[in-house]
Amino acid sequence: MDIQEFERGADLNLPPEQVFDFLKDVKLMMDLTPFFEVKAVEKLTEGPLSEGSRYKLDLVDDVTEQDASDEITIEEYEERHRIAWAFEKEERRVIFEVRPRGRGSRLMVKEIYHLPGGVTSGYIDRLSRDHLLWIRSIAQYLRLYEKNTFYHRMMRWVMNKIWLPMTPSQRRIALLILLIQGVVLLAFVFGALMLYLKGIIEGLL
Repeated sequence: MDIQEFERGADLNLPPEQVFDFLKDVKLMMDLTPFFEVKAVEKLTEGPLSEGSRYKLDLVDDVTEQDASDEITIEEYEERHRIAWAFEKEERRVIFEVRPRGRGSRLMVKEIYHLPGGVTSGYIDRLSRDHLLWIRSIAQYLRLYEKNTFYHRMMRWVMNKIWLPMTPSQRRIALLILLIQGVVLLAFVFGALMLYLKGIIEGLL
């Protein structure tokens, strides 16, 4: 059995207590993964989140398109500081830790995989890439709460009501459409600018 660990962090202009409150939302953290479609997250134990709390996950792997249902047990819970998940089937642990950083905080996410022997380097590279995308996704989401401007409130609404309910493949398609529309808009603006400059030049001649 091989052990692979991946750990990355993100600096946030949010107090540690506020960051930790987001981390307690298991459904939100799973929704922010870029490699699973989250069908349902069901809390199996009663009461507030604590060490020993258990959750059932109904997922679809975005790469294989196979059902990937699992259960999470909260293995560690230190109020305002640290949460550790243990997956039942996947032989995987995830540790979220919030550290004070000036007026803000630093969020650390660590994943520990127990992999069978013979796993290819390509698979390990995929796990590392997925880990990087996950911490970036969490950080980008939390940064929408760093300010309370109209833009930030609007983007929070878009994220919570439109973006997160999408599957990873739907998000990629949406980004591709936005990219194409952006290119078309730039081409239109460039063409209009060229026509404007042509008119000015011809007027000078």
